[in-house]
Amino acid sequence: MRIIKQLCLLPLFALLTACGSSTPGMDELKTLCEKDGGLKVYKTIEVDGFYDATTKCHHCWDALISGPFQYLDFCDLESERSPLSYVLEENGCYRLSKVSRDSGQCHAGVDKKIAKIVTEPTASFREKQCVKVERIDEPGSLYRYVVDSEEFWLDKSIRTLIRKTTLRLEDVEEGDLVARDISYILTPKNAGTGLPTSPMGCDAWALNKERKPEYKGTRDAVFLETVINSSKRSAK
Repeated sequence: MRIIKQLCLLPLFALLTACGSSTPGMDELKTLCEKDGGLKVYKTIEVDGFYDATTKCHHCWDALISGPFQYLDFCDLESERSPLSYVLEENGCYRLSKVSRDSGQCHAGVDKKIAKIVTEPTASFREKQCVKVERIDEPGSLYRYVVDSEEFWLDKSIRTLIRKTTLRLEDVEEGDLVARDISYILTPKNAGTGLPTSPMGCDAWALNKERKPEYKGTRDAVFLETVINSSKRSAK
């Protein structure tokens, strides 16, 4: 009886921990992560660019500046604001390419944008290279990058949800999946309970203290650089 009384006097968060309770949604997160979370590469490819079917290309040239890719295709046919706002004049499909600064093909609008950035790797990029912008009828890339996102409400009354994000690289002609990366993020609302309130993913310590991320960095950028073997990078 004395032990029970002592337990009842514990703070709420300690009591919940002692009784084996955990952050709401952690069990569901663990199940989803173990089911299909993480990176899966079905085949390796070697190309110097891709069709980004997700972006509307606001600052998408960053992929050329910081990554090994030589070009990027994208389309924005419907947005009220034109793609590359204040840089391109109309909607449509475009190819952005990495070219030599002395080629005479630097796009003035993009160049003006990146000139404001004095940090690396942009500063070094501007010394010898720039971004060329071409209007195209449709993307000519062999591979397409797509991002899908959806949410699962676990308890709307306390606003606890899990968001699933799937990154996919697809073969445009064959329709085959080259690689995919699935991540789950739990957003608990535990204010005042002593339990975690910040978003937690599949690498949360509560799932497996020894589990390590497969790679680090901006998830989409690292995903692309992980599954695409750029010939330019290979030649270095």
